[in-house]
Amino acid sequence: MAKKPRSVNGARSQRSRGKPKTDPAAPGGAAVGDNSAKRNSDEMGEAFRSHRSSWNGWKAKRAVVDALERDVKAALKSEGFTVKQFEIADQLGTLKGEAKVTGEVRDRLKVALWIGHPMGAQLDLFEQPDRTPVVDRAYAEGKAASMNDVAAKPPHAPDTEAYRAYMAGFHDHQRELAGGIKAPRSFEESKAHGETAAQS
Repeated sequence: MAKKPRSVNGARSQRSRGKPKTDPAAPGGAAVGDNSAKRNSDEMGEAFRSHRSSWNGWKAKRAVVDALERDVKAALKSEGFTVKQFEIADQLGTLKGEAKVTGEVRDRLKVALWIGHPMGAQLDLFEQPDRTPVVDRAYAEGKAASMNDVAAKPPHAPDTEAYRAYMAGFHDHQRELAGGIKAPRSFEESKAHGETAAQS
């Protein structure tokens, strides 16, 4: 009588291995009389109720935030602004966002140029390097910092004209906020009188 062939690599056949063990935690996996599945179900129920409470709390807070969003948007629209304008302002506050806005403007001007729209004539002007004098740029940056309630941190060395222009712009706007309180002659006033930053 011939012997039955052994399985590949001499392994035992699947039939001889017996039934795999069932994970009691799996649905329907507990044996009759085993209360581990019931305990797990009770624990899961308790955890669910805990998360349900957190879920409801989050929904309530979100409702408040949604209402605030509606009120803020309605207020800015009543003043003639758009939500898009504020989104652009947010983007311009970061280098990545600024690059995105600049790219979008450039694309619009290019398309306008390609289809012969008058707005395309602005492309050359847009792509020209900024020729605003460093001192004037610094003054505008300082004023913008004050307008946006940002601490005065000039990106210039303290002994430079640009540094003094930045601080002048910042303090000029602070003076405006204070209701025009008398202060030392501003940077713009000094320029009007032909004075140099070194003299001031």
